[in-house]
Amino acid sequence: MAIPQVTNPKLEAVNIMLSCIGESPVNSLVSGLADAEAAELILNRVSKESQTEGWHFNTRINYTMPVDEADQIPVPTNTLRLNLTDISRGYPLTQRGSYLYDYEENSYIVGVKYPTVKVDLVEQLGFNEDAAAREAIPEYMRRYISIRAARVFISRHLGSENIYGFTEKDEAIARGELKQAESRAQQFSIFDHHTKGVNALYTSYNRLI
Repeated sequence: MAIPQVTNPKLEAVNIMLSCIGESPVNSLVSGLADAEAAELILNRVSKESQTEGWHFNTRINYTMPVDEADQIPVPTNTLRLNLTDISRGYPLTQRGSYLYDYEENSYIVGVKYPTVKVDLVEQLGFNEDAAAREAIPEYMRRYISIRAARVFISRHLGSENIYGFTEKDEAIARGELKQAESRAQQFSIFDHHTKGVNALYTSYNRLI
């Protein structure tokens, strides 16, 4: 049975994962098929894990955190992690729940003492493009995540990654392509920042490469 023609990248990735274990494709992410639901859960988890490393496309450098009317600083809901930077380096602040927390004062009311807090913010972007925000991971990241997720899915169902699907070499190649694409984007960003006199350059967050 041929895989249905789709314009939904996540659905396409799930169907590739299903084909790797010999399952028929589905037409929707709410098909009710247990294997399809398991594939999507694995895909979502691998996407989150991979994005948490921090990449050029999902990192805000020297981002100023807005203070709300209660003098609290809410953390964006799609935040994977953040690091205090620039003038805020050394502030006794940490993320606790959905807000920044002053662990010296034991308080969420931090806006009065620290009206300007700058962070390097790593965000989780959607696998599919959001119709409103139009923010999604780039195609080269989708490919890497899809291959890695397929390998996890295959090993859990069949006990071997070599039967129908992708190998460790396939994943390594996809990660190499990801790093190359990131390098090109980083170089463009550096030159762009240089021409504008901006000193905040992209930094790698100790990710495993």
